[in-house]
Amino acid sequence: MNSKTILGLLGLLMLMSCEEDHLTISVGDNFIKSETTVALVDSMTVNMSSFKIDSIATSSCGYLLAGKYSDPFFGEVRCTGYCQLDLPSYTSIDDDEVLDSICIELPYSGTSYGDTLTLQTIKIHRVLEDIEATDIDASYIYNTSSFKYDTQALGEKSWNPRPNQNDKLEVRLSDELGADFMNMLKDNNDGIDITSDFVDYFKGVAVVSGSENTALLSFVADTSLKIVLYTHLIEEEKIEKSYIFPYASSLEQFNNISSDVSGFSIEALSTQRENISSGAMADMAYLQAGTAIVTRLDFPSLSRIFEVENKNYLYKAELVLRPITEIPRPVPLPESLTLYTTDKYNNFVSQITDTNGDAVYATFYHDEFFNEDTYYVFDITNYLYSELSGNYVDPNNGLLVMFGSSEFYGTVNRVVFDARSGSSYRPYLNLYYIFYN
Repeated sequence: MNSKTILGLLGLLMLMSCEEDHLTISVGDNFIKSETTVALVDSMTVNMSSFKIDSIATSSCGYLLAGKYSDPFFGEVRCTGYCQLDLPSYTSIDDDEVLDSICIELPYSGTSYGDTLTLQTIKIHRVLEDIEATDIDASYIYNTSSFKYDTQALGEKSWNPRPNQNDKLEVRLSDELGADFMNMLKDNNDGIDITSDFVDYFKGVAVVSGSENTALLSFVADTSLKIVLYTHLIEEEKIEKSYIFPYASSLEQFNNISSDVSGFSIEALSTQRENISSGAMADMAYLQAGTAIVTRLDFPSLSRIFEVENKNYLYKAELVLRPITEIPRPVPLPESLTLYTTDKYNNFVSQITDTNGDAVYATFYHDEFFNEDTYYVFDITNYLYSELSGNYVDPNNGLLVMFGSSEFYGTVNRVVFDARSGSSYRPYLNLYYIFYN
Protein backbone atom coordinates (compact mmCIF):
# COMPACT_ATOMS: atom_id res chain seq x y z
CA MET A 1 0.00 0.00 0.00
CA ASN A 2 1.66 3.30 -1.06
CA SER A 3 1.69 6.45 1.00
CA LYS A 4 -0.91 8.31 -1.06
CA THR A 5 -3.36 5.46 -0.70
CA ILE A 6 -2.71 5.32 3.02
CA LEU A 7 -3.36 9.02 3.35
CA GLY A 8 -6.55 8.63 1.43
CA LEU A 9 -7.73 5.98 3.84
CA LEU A 10 -7.62 8.51 6.62
CA GLY A 11 -10.20 10.53 4.77
CA LEU A 12 -12.42 7.50 4.19
CA LEU A 13 -12.28 6.48 7.81
CA MET A 14 -13.36 9.91 8.92
CA LEU A 15 -16.06 9.99 6.28
CA MET A 16 -17.53 6.76 7.59
CA SER A 17 -17.81 8.00 11.17
CA CYS A 18 -18.35 11.76 11.07
CA GLU A 19 -20.45 14.55 9.66
CA GLU A 20 -19.12 15.83 6.38
CA ASP A 21 -19.25 18.86 4.09
CA HIS A 22 -19.08 17.87 0.42
CA LEU A 23 -18.13 19.77 -2.69
CA THR A 24 -18.58 17.76 -5.89
CA ILE A 25 -16.58 19.00 -8.86
CA SER A 26 -16.11 17.89 -12.46
CA VAL A 27 -12.41 17.56 -13.10
CA GLY A 28 -10.88 18.09 -16.56
CA ASP A 29 -9.61 15.21 -18.69
CA ASN A 30 -6.01 16.28 -18.18
CA PHE A 31 -6.28 15.45 -14.50
CA ILE A 32 -8.62 12.54 -13.89
CA LYS A 33 -11.66 11.21 -15.71
CA SER A 34 -14.13 10.93 -12.87
CA GLU A 35 -16.41 12.85 -10.61
CA THR A 36 -14.35 14.04 -7.65
CA THR A 37 -15.62 15.04 -4.21
CA VAL A 38 -13.77 17.27 -1.77
CA ALA A 39 -14.79 16.82 1.87
CA LEU A 40 -13.90 18.48 5.14
CA VAL A 41 -14.02 16.27 8.24
CA ASP A 42 -13.22 17.65 11.67
CA SER A 43 -13.70 14.94 14.26
CA MET A 44 -10.37 13.22 14.70
CA THR A 45 -9.52 12.69 18.38
CA VAL A 46 -6.76 14.83 19.90
CA ASN A 47 -5.60 14.01 23.42
CA MET A 48 -3.98 16.84 25.38
CA SER A 49 -1.67 16.69 28.38
CA SER A 50 0.93 18.86 30.14
CA PHE A 51 4.34 18.40 31.72
CA LYS A 52 7.09 20.51 33.26
CA ILE A 53 10.73 20.56 32.16
CA ASP A 54 13.14 20.49 35.09
CA SER A 55 15.11 23.51 33.87
CA ILE A 56 15.74 25.50 30.70
CA ALA A 57 18.59 27.77 29.62
CA THR A 58 17.67 31.44 29.98
CA SER A 59 21.12 32.90 29.25
CA SER A 60 21.65 34.72 25.95
CA CYS A 61 17.88 35.11 25.51
CA GLY A 62 18.00 38.85 24.79
CA TYR A 63 15.62 39.88 27.59
CA LEU A 64 16.08 40.75 31.25
CA LEU A 65 12.99 39.99 33.35
CA ALA A 66 12.27 41.52 36.75
CA GLY A 67 9.21 41.67 38.99
CA LYS A 68 6.35 39.39 39.92
CA TYR A 69 2.67 38.98 39.17
CA SER A 70 -0.18 36.67 40.15
CA ASP A 71 -1.73 34.54 37.43
CA PRO A 72 -5.11 32.80 37.85
CA PHE A 73 -3.74 29.60 36.28
CA PHE A 74 0.03 29.71 36.84
CA GLY A 75 0.26 31.08 40.38
CA GLU A 76 2.71 33.78 41.45
CA VAL A 77 5.46 34.14 38.86
CA ARG A 78 8.66 35.91 39.98
CA CYS A 79 11.76 36.85 37.98
CA THR A 80 15.18 38.23 38.86
CA GLY A 81 17.42 39.29 35.99
CA TYR A 82 21.21 39.12 36.13
CA CYS A 83 23.82 40.72 33.87
CA GLN A 84 27.42 41.88 33.72
CA LEU A 85 28.77 45.29 32.73
CA ASP A 86 31.98 46.19 30.95
CA LEU A 87 34.55 48.98 31.22
CA PRO A 88 34.00 52.25 29.36
CA SER A 89 35.82 52.40 26.05
CA TYR A 90 37.62 55.48 27.38
CA THR A 91 38.87 54.86 30.92
CA SER A 92 41.04 57.91 31.56
CA ILE A 93 39.47 60.46 33.90
CA ASP A 94 40.75 63.82 35.11
CA ASP A 95 41.77 63.99 38.77
CA ASP A 96 39.74 67.19 39.18
CA GLU A 97 36.46 65.72 37.95
CA VAL A 98 33.59 65.79 40.43
CA LEU A 99 30.92 63.10 40.79
CA ASP A 100 27.37 64.11 39.91
CA SER A 101 25.52 60.76 39.88
CA ILE A 102 25.55 57.19 38.66
CA CYS A 103 22.51 55.45 37.13
CA ILE A 104 21.57 52.22 35.43
CA GLU A 105 19.43 52.41 32.29
CA LEU A 106 17.11 49.48 31.54
CA PRO A 107 15.45 49.71 28.10
CA TYR A 108 11.84 48.49 28.02
CA SER A 109 11.02 45.71 25.57
CA GLY A 110 7.36 46.75 25.52
CA THR A 111 6.16 43.54 27.21
CA SER A 112 4.72 43.39 30.71
CA TYR A 113 2.64 40.96 32.74
CA GLY A 114 0.08 41.68 35.44
CA ASP A 115 -1.16 45.03 36.76
CA THR A 116 1.10 47.97 35.88
CA LEU A 117 -1.38 50.58 37.14
CA THR A 118 -0.17 50.27 40.72
CA LEU A 119 3.17 51.40 42.13
CA GLN A 120 6.03 48.98 41.35
CA THR A 121 9.50 48.77 42.90
CA ILE A 122 12.71 47.56 41.29
CA LYS A 123 15.92 47.13 43.28
CA ILE A 124 19.44 46.92 41.85
CA HIS A 125 21.83 44.69 43.83
CA ARG A 126 25.54 44.06 43.39
CA VAL A 127 26.31 40.42 42.57
CA LEU A 128 28.93 38.85 44.85
CA GLU A 129 29.67 35.63 42.93
CA ASP A 130 30.97 34.99 39.44
CA ILE A 131 28.05 34.72 37.02
CA GLU A 132 28.96 31.59 35.11
CA ALA A 133 27.62 28.23 34.01
CA THR A 134 27.63 25.80 36.92
CA ASP A 135 27.69 22.72 34.67
CA ILE A 136 31.25 22.19 33.43
CA ASP A 137 29.92 20.43 30.34
CA ALA A 138 27.66 23.32 29.33
CA SER A 139 27.91 27.03 28.60
CA TYR A 140 24.37 27.91 29.62
CA ILE A 141 22.82 29.34 32.77
CA TYR A 142 19.34 28.14 33.68
CA ASN A 143 16.04 29.49 34.96
CA THR A 144 16.72 27.66 38.24
CA SER A 145 20.20 29.22 38.67
CA SER A 146 20.91 32.03 41.12
CA PHE A 147 23.97 33.83 42.43
CA LYS A 148 24.52 35.52 45.76
CA TYR A 149 24.07 39.29 45.78
CA ASP A 150 24.53 41.99 48.42
CA THR A 151 21.42 42.34 50.56
CA GLN A 152 21.89 46.11 50.56
CA ALA A 153 20.60 47.49 47.27
CA LEU A 154 22.79 49.80 45.19
CA GLY A 155 19.63 51.69 44.34
CA GLU A 156 15.90 51.30 43.90
CA LYS A 157 12.99 53.02 42.25
CA SER A 158 9.23 53.00 42.84
CA TRP A 159 7.14 54.21 39.93
CA ASN A 160 4.12 53.51 37.75
CA PRO A 161 5.47 51.66 34.70
CA ARG A 162 4.48 52.72 31.21
CA PRO A 163 6.48 50.20 29.16
CA ASN A 164 4.65 51.04 25.93
CA GLN A 165 5.06 54.80 26.33
CA ASN A 166 8.55 55.24 27.77
CA ASP A 167 11.71 53.85 26.22
CA LYS A 168 13.68 53.08 29.38
CA LEU A 169 13.72 52.87 33.16
CA GLU A 170 16.49 54.85 34.85
CA VAL A 171 17.44 53.95 38.43
CA ARG A 172 19.90 56.09 40.36
CA LEU A 173 22.59 54.08 42.14
CA SER A 174 24.47 54.93 45.31
CA ASP A 175 27.00 57.76 45.34
CA GLU A 176 29.36 55.34 47.08
CA LEU A 177 29.39 53.14 43.97
CA GLY A 178 29.88 56.24 41.82
CA ALA A 179 32.87 57.30 43.92
CA ASP A 180 34.32 53.79 43.69
CA PHE A 181 33.99 53.80 39.91
CA MET A 182 35.54 57.26 39.68
CA ASN A 183 38.48 56.30 41.86
CA MET A 184 38.96 53.12 39.87
CA LEU A 185 39.20 55.12 36.65
CA LYS A 186 41.46 57.74 38.21
CA ASP A 187 43.88 55.33 39.82
CA ASN A 188 45.72 53.54 37.05
CA ASN A 189 47.72 51.61 39.63
CA ASP A 190 44.72 49.34 40.19
CA GLY A 191 45.41 47.86 36.78
CA ILE A 192 41.71 47.54 35.97
CA ASP A 193 42.12 48.04 32.26
CA ILE A 194 40.59 44.92 30.76
CA THR A 195 37.15 43.36 31.05
CA SER A 196 38.24 40.36 33.11
CA ASP A 197 39.83 42.64 35.72
CA PHE A 198 36.70 44.78 35.91
CA VAL A 199 34.39 41.76 36.22
CA ASP A 200 36.52 40.49 39.10
CA TYR A 201 36.01 43.87 40.75
CA PHE A 202 32.32 44.37 39.82
CA LYS A 203 30.73 40.99 39.06
CA GLY A 204 27.40 42.31 37.83
CA VAL A 205 23.95 43.35 38.96
CA ALA A 206 20.77 41.54 39.95
CA VAL A 207 17.52 43.35 39.12
CA VAL A 208 15.12 42.32 41.89
CA SER A 209 11.38 42.76 42.42
CA GLY A 210 9.89 44.66 45.31
CA SER A 211 7.88 42.52 47.72
CA GLU A 212 4.55 44.19 46.90
CA ASN A 213 4.87 44.25 43.12
CA THR A 214 1.93 43.25 40.95
CA ALA A 215 3.69 43.37 37.57
CA LEU A 216 6.56 41.61 35.86
CA LEU A 217 8.52 43.73 33.39
CA SER A 218 10.66 42.82 30.41
CA PHE A 219 13.75 44.81 29.45
CA VAL A 220 15.98 44.47 26.40
CA ALA A 221 19.35 42.90 27.21
CA ASP A 222 21.74 44.41 24.70
CA THR A 223 24.13 47.35 24.41
CA SER A 224 21.34 49.82 25.26
CA LEU A 225 21.43 48.42 28.82
CA LYS A 226 24.19 50.27 30.67
CA ILE A 227 25.44 52.04 33.77
CA VAL A 228 26.26 55.71 33.22
CA LEU A 229 28.62 57.66 35.49
CA TYR A 230 27.98 61.43 35.34
CA THR A 231 30.72 63.88 36.34
CA HIS A 232 31.69 67.49 35.75
CA LEU A 233 34.90 69.45 35.51
CA ILE A 234 35.27 73.12 36.39
CA GLU A 235 37.61 75.01 34.10
CA GLU A 236 36.68 78.33 32.50
CA GLU A 237 33.17 76.94 32.55
CA LYS A 238 31.46 73.79 33.81
CA ILE A 239 32.09 70.81 31.54
CA GLU A 240 29.66 67.92 31.97
CA LYS A 241 31.02 64.47 31.20
CA SER A 242 29.73 60.90 31.26
CA TYR A 243 31.25 57.42 31.18
CA ILE A 244 29.27 54.45 29.92
CA PHE A 245 29.75 51.00 31.43
CA PRO A 246 28.06 48.92 28.71
CA TYR A 247 26.27 45.60 28.79
CA ALA A 248 29.08 43.05 28.65
CA SER A 249 28.04 39.65 27.31
CA SER A 250 24.90 37.68 26.58
CA LEU A 251 26.54 34.54 27.96
CA GLU A 252 26.45 35.92 31.51
CA GLN A 253 22.99 37.48 31.22
CA PHE A 254 20.14 35.25 32.37
CA ASN A 255 16.86 35.22 34.27
CA ASN A 256 16.03 33.30 37.41
CA ILE A 257 12.36 32.36 37.00
CA SER A 258 10.27 30.74 39.70
CA SER A 259 6.61 30.30 40.51
CA ASP A 260 4.54 29.51 43.56
CA VAL A 261 1.85 27.11 42.33
CA SER A 262 0.54 25.96 45.70
CA GLY A 263 -3.15 25.11 45.35
CA PHE A 264 -3.14 25.34 41.54
CA SER A 265 -3.74 22.47 39.10
CA ILE A 266 -0.23 22.77 37.69
CA GLU A 267 1.19 21.95 41.12
CA ALA A 268 0.87 18.32 39.97
CA LEU A 269 3.41 18.92 37.16
CA SER A 270 6.82 17.94 38.46
CA THR A 271 8.93 16.22 35.80
CA GLN A 272 9.43 16.02 32.05
CA ARG A 273 8.96 12.25 31.98
CA GLU A 274 5.42 12.41 33.38
CA ASN A 275 2.73 14.26 31.48
CA ILE A 276 -0.68 14.68 33.10
CA SER A 277 -3.81 14.44 30.95
CA SER A 278 -6.13 17.38 30.50
CA GLY A 279 -8.91 15.25 31.98
CA ALA A 280 -7.03 15.21 35.28
CA MET A 281 -6.53 18.98 35.11
CA ALA A 282 -10.10 20.29 34.74
CA ASP A 283 -10.11 19.72 30.96
CA MET A 284 -7.25 22.13 30.34
CA ALA A 285 -3.70 21.92 29.01
CA TYR A 286 -0.98 24.38 29.95
CA LEU A 287 1.88 26.10 28.17
CA GLN A 288 4.16 28.71 29.74
CA ALA A 289 7.54 30.01 28.66
CA GLY A 290 10.18 30.63 31.29
CA THR A 291 8.71 28.25 33.86
CA ALA A 292 9.02 25.49 31.20
CA ILE A 293 5.48 24.07 31.18
CA VAL A 294 4.63 22.38 27.87
CA THR A 295 1.48 21.04 26.18
CA ARG A 296 1.60 17.62 24.52
CA LEU A 297 -0.78 16.36 21.79
CA ASP A 298 -1.45 12.72 20.90
CA PHE A 299 -3.54 11.28 18.07
CA PRO A 300 -4.76 7.84 19.18
CA SER A 301 -6.83 7.14 16.04
CA LEU A 302 -4.10 7.46 13.43
CA SER A 303 -3.33 3.74 13.23
CA ARG A 304 -6.96 2.90 12.32
CA ILE A 305 -6.47 4.13 8.77
CA PHE A 306 -4.58 0.95 7.90
CA GLU A 307 -7.78 -1.06 8.39
CA VAL A 308 -9.51 0.31 5.30
CA GLU A 309 -8.58 0.50 1.61
CA ASN A 310 -9.95 3.02 -0.83
CA LYS A 311 -8.81 5.43 -3.51
CA ASN A 312 -8.82 8.62 -1.50
CA TYR A 313 -6.22 11.32 -1.11
CA LEU A 314 -5.69 13.53 1.93
CA TYR A 315 -4.33 16.86 0.71
CA LYS A 316 -4.55 19.04 3.81
CA ALA A 317 -4.70 18.55 7.58
CA GLU A 318 -5.28 21.43 9.98
CA LEU A 319 -4.93 21.23 13.74
CA VAL A 320 -7.17 23.64 15.65
CA LEU A 321 -6.53 24.57 19.30
CA ARG A 322 -8.66 26.95 21.33
CA PRO A 323 -7.46 28.93 24.35
CA ILE A 324 -9.52 29.32 27.49
CA THR A 325 -11.57 32.51 27.43
CA GLU A 326 -10.48 34.79 30.26
CA ILE A 327 -12.13 38.07 31.26
CA PRO A 328 -10.18 40.07 32.20
CA ARG A 329 -7.07 38.56 30.65
CA PRO A 330 -3.95 39.24 32.79
CA VAL A 331 -1.57 38.37 29.96
CA PRO A 332 -2.18 38.84 26.21
CA LEU A 333 -2.48 35.64 24.20
CA PRO A 334 0.68 34.78 22.26
CA GLU A 335 0.32 35.24 18.53
CA SER A 336 3.07 32.81 17.54
CA LEU A 337 3.12 29.10 18.41
CA THR A 338 4.93 26.20 16.80
CA LEU A 339 5.08 22.39 17.07
CA TYR A 340 7.80 19.85 17.79
CA THR A 341 7.68 16.09 17.35
CA THR A 342 8.22 14.08 20.52
CA ASP A 343 8.65 10.55 21.83
CA LYS A 344 7.31 8.69 24.86
CA TYR A 345 9.78 10.53 27.12
CA ASN A 346 8.56 13.99 26.04
CA ASN A 347 11.89 14.79 24.41
CA PHE A 348 12.05 17.54 21.81
CA VAL A 349 12.88 15.65 18.61
CA SER A 350 12.45 18.16 15.78
CA GLN A 351 10.38 21.18 14.82
CA ILE A 352 7.76 20.25 12.25
CA THR A 353 8.11 21.77 8.81
CA ASP A 354 6.10 22.24 5.65
CA THR A 355 6.96 20.76 2.25
CA ASN A 356 9.48 23.58 1.67
CA GLY A 357 11.34 22.74 4.86
CA ASP A 358 10.15 25.89 6.66
CA ALA A 359 9.07 25.68 10.29
CA VAL A 360 5.31 25.53 10.79
CA TYR A 361 3.77 28.29 12.91
CA ALA A 362 0.14 28.71 13.89
CA THR A 363 -2.19 31.17 12.27
CA PHE A 364 -3.84 33.08 15.12
CA TYR A 365 -7.49 34.10 14.85
CA HIS A 366 -8.37 36.56 17.61
CA ASP A 367 -11.96 37.51 18.39
CA GLU A 368 -11.21 40.90 19.93
CA PHE A 369 -14.83 42.03 20.19
CA PHE A 370 -16.66 39.09 21.75
CA ASN A 371 -13.71 37.02 23.04
CA GLU A 372 -15.54 33.84 22.00
CA ASP A 373 -14.19 32.58 18.67
CA THR A 374 -10.43 32.76 19.24
CA TYR A 375 -8.24 29.88 18.08
CA TYR A 376 -4.93 28.72 16.59
CA VAL A 377 -4.64 26.77 13.32
CA PHE A 378 -1.59 24.69 12.36
CA ASP A 379 -1.11 23.14 8.93
CA ILE A 380 0.27 19.70 9.83
CA THR A 381 -0.20 18.05 6.43
CA ASN A 382 3.49 17.37 5.93
CA TYR A 383 3.75 15.92 9.44
CA LEU A 384 0.91 13.46 8.73
CA TYR A 385 2.49 12.48 5.42
CA SER A 386 5.66 11.59 7.29
CA GLU A 387 3.89 9.72 10.08
CA LEU A 388 1.82 7.61 7.69
CA SER A 389 4.41 6.91 5.00
CA GLY A 390 5.93 3.88 6.70
CA ASN A 391 2.66 1.94 7.07
CA TYR A 392 3.09 2.14 10.85
CA VAL A 393 2.19 4.78 13.42
CA ASP A 394 4.17 4.70 16.65
CA PRO A 395 1.61 5.30 19.43
CA ASN A 396 4.37 6.75 21.63
CA ASN A 397 4.98 9.66 19.28
CA GLY A 398 3.15 12.95 19.52
CA LEU A 399 3.51 16.70 19.17
CA LEU A 400 4.58 19.40 21.60
CA VAL A 401 3.01 22.85 21.40
CA MET A 402 5.74 25.42 21.90
CA PHE A 403 6.85 28.99 21.55
CA GLY A 404 9.76 29.92 19.34
CA SER A 405 13.10 29.49 21.12
CA SER A 406 13.74 33.16 21.98
CA GLU A 407 10.21 33.48 23.34
CA PHE A 408 10.34 30.23 25.32
CA TYR A 409 13.63 31.11 27.00
CA GLY A 410 13.20 34.89 27.33
CA THR A 411 9.57 35.49 28.33
CA VAL A 412 6.86 34.12 30.61
CA ASN A 413 4.23 34.17 27.86
CA ARG A 414 1.54 31.59 28.41
CA VAL A 415 -1.67 30.07 27.13
CA VAL A 416 -4.20 27.64 28.61
CA PHE A 417 -5.85 25.39 26.03
CA ASP A 418 -9.45 24.27 26.25
CA ALA A 419 -9.82 20.49 26.21
CA ARG A 420 -13.51 20.13 26.98
CA SER A 421 -15.44 17.66 24.84
CA GLY A 422 -17.99 20.11 23.42
CA SER A 423 -17.65 20.92 19.73
CA SER A 424 -17.16 24.62 20.49
CA TYR A 425 -14.18 23.99 22.76
CA ARG A 426 -12.32 20.79 21.97
CA PRO A 427 -9.11 20.49 19.95
CA TYR A 428 -9.59 18.79 16.60
CA LEU A 429 -8.24 18.14 13.15
CA ASN A 430 -9.74 19.53 9.97
CA LEU A 431 -9.02 16.83 7.39
CA TYR A 432 -9.48 17.97 3.79
CA TYR A 433 -9.47 15.04 1.37
CA ILE A 434 -10.47 14.06 -2.12
CA PHE A 435 -12.25 10.86 -3.04
CA TYR A 436 -13.39 9.75 -6.47
CA ASN A 437 -15.13 6.88 -8.20
